[in-house]
Amino acid sequence: MKCKYCGYALSNNSATCPHCGMLMTNDQLKVRKELNGYNNPYMQRLNKLNEDKIKNKLYESEQIKNVGGYILIVAALIIVTIICVIIFMSR
Repeated sequence: MKCKYCGYALSNNSATCPHCGMLMTNDQLKVRKELNGYNNPYMQRLNKLNEDKIKNKLYESEQIKNVGGYILIVAALIIVTIICVIIFMSR
């Protein structure tokens, strides 16, 4: 089996490509599971790595949403400050 990202040959006992470090794709996981079975230590470790990868993506997307909320708050405060300055300057 070859790495989908760089084409390097994947070893039978590694969850990642030894050349580029990328995790196997879902299709490659299915083939590996069929060949090795579902409950061996290798597949358990591989499943854990993929679960962690998915959790990290979800965490990163939540962090981006949080930053967006902070930007809106700061923008609202700047607008309110500008309005207050305009009101006080016009008196």
